[in-house]
Amino acid sequence: MEKDRIRILYIGPIPPEVGGRFYGGVATHLWELATQASMRGYDVYVLADDAVFSPSKLVIRNIDNVKTIIPPRRSIKALRAVKFWSTSKRLKLNIKFLDFLDLKEKLSVLYLADVLREITDLIKPDLIHVHSLLHPSNLALRIIDPSIPIIITDHGAYWGVKKQRAGLLKLGLALSITGLRRVICVSNHVREKLLSFYPVLSKHFPTLISPDNIIVVHNPIDTAKFPILDPERLKELKGKIGGNKKTVFFSAVTDPIRRKRLDLLLKAFMVNDYLRKNCRLIIVTNEEGVSYVEKFISQNRLDLIVRSRVPWRELVEYYSVAEVFVMPSYAEPFGLVYTEALTLGTPVVGSYESVKELEELLGIYIGEKFDPRYEGEKELAEKIVKVLNSNIDRELIKNRVREKLSWEVRFKKYDSLYRKIVEDGEGFNALPK
Repeated sequence: MEKDRIRILYIGPIPPEVGGRFYGGVATHLWELATQASMRGYDVYVLADDAVFSPSKLVIRNIDNVKTIIPPRRSIKALRAVKFWSTSKRLKLNIKFLDFLDLKEKLSVLYLADVLREITDLIKPDLIHVHSLLHPSNLALRIIDPSIPIIITDHGAYWGVKKQRAGLLKLGLALSITGLRRVICVSNHVREKLLSFYPVLSKHFPTLISPDNIIVVHNPIDTAKFPILDPERLKELKGKIGGNKKTVFFSAVTDPIRRKRLDLLLKAFMVNDYLRKNCRLIIVTNEEGVSYVEKFISQNRLDLIVRSRVPWRELVEYYSVAEVFVMPSYAEPFGLVYTEALTLGTPVVGSYESVKELEELLGIYIGEKFDPRYEGEKELAEKIVKVLNSNIDRELIKNRVREKLSWEVRFKKYDSLYRKIVEDGEGFNALPK
């Protein structure tokens, strides 16, 4: 297979609009990164490990100029895993380190190892970029040990593993892959959190990637997906959606109650007269969230609209109309929804560390920081009211996001890193095994 461009294999989830199963920031980011790389001259492949389409053998489809690799259907996963397992001794492959996994997980990793060996032999990538640190492909890559440099983006999804032996082992094994050249953290507080694991991990994994090679690249935003509505259309929507009330918007389709704290937002409306009398709450969530809201309002009177998994156009309209976006989450590695709101000039109330970092990055006031570990519904209500009654320069927020977080600005960091690793001697042989 001839090539004259840097070839990247991305691994991770893809969003439903391109055939995946995963709603959330990781899938959105991976797909945008892949399409941006393709637009800028890279030869791009994505291993869509969660694709809805399930072929009998490996298939490559061209979606948005990205060559999307769809692995064989799950029904033959066990057969391929067992076959790979039986040949591992003959190939002298190390699979002993998988003993801490249960049988189902072990078969999943062995299946991925077999698929990845087939893919790397077929497309011969110059670079592999995995999303994220606990993705099972990291264990699969340890088995096949390809002579290809690897990057892993840390999306912070492992934060609950500190007391879980299996999670810590997966994290340490990923951070000590032979070909690993960089870990990209999506925010400064994600990097700090990752480094907090090092004292424990270093006792068991002496070859962890150096902290110097753990870098931060804030998740960019595709500003083209957020059209600015003309004043007449915006006025029409405000009347239709908010009536004569101020609009507060919440959006979370993964873990809306336990982590994103929709329950706390509903309680904040109940304890605050201003919010209850003067505001309408718009909620976009999943089936769990809808069920929770319906039960809540059956016992409490609130002016709200609740929707489940709305089309993108409608989501943009809610962001545009809202006076404030609120998601009082326990923790957000970066908080893509905050950036989405800010792209349309809508101030936010949300996860303390994420809002703080975004505020520092943009250099302007963007809303209020909230920490549900130490604050409750009363404090949340007060912060929402404060933002609603502040003189917010929405045009300044829009412009600053485009100046600091657009793909046009941020992709340069990925481009520089990819070329440095592939072209400037940071390939597989640059560091000792």
